[in-house]
Amino acid sequence: MADRPNTPVPEMADIENPPIEDEQASGTSGEDLKAFMLREEERAIASAAAKLTRPTTRLANDVLLLIATRGTARDLGKAQIVSRGWQAAARREVTLRTAGRVLNVFAEKPAYLRSIEVLDAVVGPKPAGSWRDRWPELQYAKFLRVDESLALLHDRETVLQLFRANIHVIDAELAKIRESIEWKVESGWPRTLAEDYTLIMTHFKAALGDSVSEASRDFAAAVHLLRDALTLRAPLEAVAPDAYTDLDGTYGMKTNDGAWAALTPDAAPGVSFATHAPLEASAHPRCLSDAGFSAAVVLNTGIDYAPMDSDIVRFRSRGRAGGKHRSLVRTAATPSERQYDLPPLSRVTLERIDEAGSWTEFGRTPNRRLYTVVVEFLA
Repeated sequence: MADRPNTPVPEMADIENPPIEDEQASGTSGEDLKAFMLREEERAIASAAAKLTRPTTRLANDVLLLIATRGTARDLGKAQIVSRGWQAAARREVTLRTAGRVLNVFAEKPAYLRSIEVLDAVVGPKPAGSWRDRWPELQYAKFLRVDESLALLHDRETVLQLFRANIHVIDAELAKIRESIEWKVESGWPRTLAEDYTLIMTHFKAALGDSVSEASRDFAAAVHLLRDALTLRAPLEAVAPDAYTDLDGTYGMKTNDGAWAALTPDAAPGVSFATHAPLEASAHPRCLSDAGFSAAVVLNTGIDYAPMDSDIVRFRSRGRAGGKHRSLVRTAATPSERQYDLPPLSRVTLERIDEAGSWTEFGRTPNRRLYTVVVEFLA
């Protein structure tokens, strides 16, 4: 009734056990007409509620599921605390959207779904087919990074055709990184994933960094593969030890990814940025000397360490919190390598800067500036 907006809705007990009416309740009993009308309205509401049927309940569930299909990962995460019905609808939707993307169960699936949404927004959805379908184009992007002027001397399609004709070189490249691949397989990685991941990280970190920074969809399959692999492994690995890499130079972070230009000698603690390129860091004692950092380099004879003219980045990992993984992920632990990786679109935050010669690790005192950072990514 319009003049009674606060009319109480009957509870289930009222519906199952309606009040017994006074035998004298009639228009001639002297009962107040207003009270009589109120009781009649309550009986009408109770009667309507008692007629609710199972199809109506199903309709409510269908509506919840429809609402869930319109929500983002954040919406679905919030929906799980509304009620059991909302929780079931949200979890069903998260499971559907992440189907085929993960091989183990995550405690905080909405966070993982959010990582997919973020990646899709930058490089596009995960495409059909293999990342190897773009091997010639990846090689060409790597080719141009050596010297952009080469594009003036060689026609792009001619070079791509050459790479297509020599696709068999993949087998030779796999042989060079066999030790790292076998470690992954022994640690539970599917062999194909171990091979693809190690190939990409060995050859195309900088090319993928360029692609992500430009929001290009050209190499989306490779970017998604890296992200899926590290998201799969992140919950299975312990928090990483301190790991190191070079900031400048041939293989440095700034070379692979311009976002690292945020780290300068006068940068203030707390400066933060999102990465574009995947990165690897080392916890192998051979990566540091009194002179500075040495990078693991893949040779025909195996892996060796080459000195880099560069300041150094130290990654300090932490435990998972709030749906975010805050540690680098171990990807090799062989006699030659102690490698820990981070996917594209991770967040890096500067903690402190130590000047050259003022810090020690592995019994060495590197004569290079040290940037200590913490990281996080959705997983």
